[in-house]
Amino acid sequence: LRAAPAAHPRLEATARRLLRQVRRRFPGVSTALTIQPATLDDYLAIEADLAAWVAAYAEAMVALGCEPIRMEAADQVMLDAARDLDRQASYTRPAKAELARRAGLSVSQFDRRFVRALGQTPRQYAERRRCEVARQLLTSTAQPVKQIAFSLGFLQPSHFAAWFRRLVGEYPARYRSRRTVEAPPE
Repeated sequence: LRAAPAAHPRLEATARRLLRQVRRRFPGVSTALTIQPATLDDYLAIEADLAAWVAAYAEAMVALGCEPIRMEAADQVMLDAARDLDRQASYTRPAKAELARRAGLSVSQFDRRFVRALGQTPRQYAERRRCEVARQLLTSTAQPVKQIAFSLGFLQPSHFAAWFRRLVGEYPARYRSRRTVEAPPE
C-alpha cells in the first residue's frame, strides 16, 4: 500500500501504535524477527494492536478499490494441530497419526486439510519450524554448530549441515558468520 499517511489516518495511527508496542516490549529487536519470549500480557497487547492494524489496512485497501474476493474462516482444528506441532520438541518428527487421531480424521484427510489451511504438509511445517530454531540458535548463541546439530536431533553434524544448506542455501557456519558481520548496529 503506497499512499500518503494523511489519506489513511487510521492506518497510520494503528501502525504507529503497533510499532510503539513492539519497541517498548522488545527493545533491541530489529527487522531480523527472531523468536522472542513474551509474557501473556505482552502477547495479548500486541495481538490486539495487530488486529486493529489489519482492520485498518483492509479498510484502506477497500477505499483504494482493492476489495478481497473471498475470505474464509480459519480451520480451527488445523490451527490447533499446528499449535501441537509448535509445542513438540524441535528434534522430533511430527506424529501425524496421533495428530490425525486427535482431530478425529484419517491421516490422508488430516494431510489434505492441513495443506488447505496452512499451505504446507505437517512435515514441511515442522521442518520450517526446526529451521527457524536452527537459525535463531546460530545467530543468538555461541554454541558450536555441532552442539546445535545434536540439540536439533541430528546424529551427525554433517547431516545437519547438508539439511541446513538445502533449506537456507548456505552452510550453518557461513550463515552464522554472515549474520554476525552483517547485523546492523542497534
